[in-house]
Amino acid sequence: MHIAEDHVIFESVLDDNTPVAGEIQGKKCLITPLSNFALPLIRYELSDLVTVTKRPCQCGQCFARISEIEGRREERLVFTTLDGSTVEFGAIVLKAPLIALQNVKQFQLIHRTNHLNVRLVKVDGATRDEVQREVTRVLKQSLLIKGIALSTIEIEFTETIERPGSGAKERQFKLQ
Repeated sequence: MHIAEDHVIFESVLDDNTPVAGEIQGKKCLITPLSNFALPLIRYELSDLVTVTKRPCQCGQCFARISEIEGRREERLVFTTLDGSTVEFGAIVLKAPLIALQNVKQFQLIHRTNHLNVRLVKVDGATRDEVQREVTRVLKQSLLIKGIALSTIEIEFTETIERPGSGAKERQFKLQ
């Protein structure tokens, strides 16, 4: 995604607001729109975790680009890996494979230290065993890529999952 640098100052920064150099993911973003005179915002903070690149784009535009979006800081998960170290990553790593499953209508991930509980609503006609196998397989596969091997992933079937806010999305995430 190109950043319209003639309309906005976009900064990917660390927790102490130090700009990140090169193609390193920041811990938050600061934006300053240059054309909003009615309500000026100066270094407005967003919790998005992005990587910015200044490398030339194939399309020929010279603006900086957001090369990677990992999600929101609030949606970071921390697990212990097989070698005992800890790894932190965005919830999208687990949400994306679940969204792709045809037999899952809604889901909610509840993450505790090295434990994962999945509340889900299955599609009519799908069997619980089939859905449980699919969900367990894709989650374990996604975690194994990060070096995490959970022995159990608890799956709880429900008829509905309450959605917070106005949310048009059926899928959601919850930290505890």
